[in-house]
Amino acid sequence: MMETAVIAYRVESLEKELSLVQNMMRETKASIEIMPLEIMKEMRKLLTAHQSALIQAEQTEVSKLRSVVDVFMAAKEVSKSDEEKARDEKRRQEKEEEEKKKEKEKEEEEEKKKKKKEEEEEEKKKKEKEEEAKKKEEKEEKGKEKEKEKQSKSVKDKAANKDQNGSKKGGDKLGTTLKK
Repeated sequence: MMETAVIAYRVESLEKELSLVQNMMRETKASIEIMPLEIMKEMRKLLTAHQSALIQAEQTEVSKLRSVVDVFMAAKEVSKSDEEKARDEKRRQEKEEEEKKKEKEKEEEEEKKKKKKEEEEEEKKKKEKEEEAKKKEEKEEKGKEKEKEKQSKSVKDKAANKDQNGSKKGGDKLGTTLKK
């Protein structure tokens, strides 16, 4: 962590130097118009060389910083303790157990629903049988009533026939008889 801060500080200082050089180039550019051509060329070479050296130094520092960060991250991954691994394993096992428990509860709930549905169907069948029995009973009662009506009708018919037959044989009360 300390090395990272040092490298970051170096990069900042190099950037400041680069900024100063660029400012110098601007100032020099303004004064170059006055200077002779050869001096101007030499100044440009020097400034360009200095600028490229600064850029190269900055890139070197950045690559060092990256390598330090990579090494640090790798060391951090490698240094993950056995205790942490054991905790991770324990959490994983607890999670699996919890999932199994939930699955078991879900199965039990489905089983309860299935039993409840079966009970409802049995109740429904029982009610249907009771309704059929009631309908059958009502039908039988209607049949008995019809039978009674038929019997009473046949008794009435027989009585009426008897009256008609009796009046035919014995004559009617007015004294008129049927002729054969």
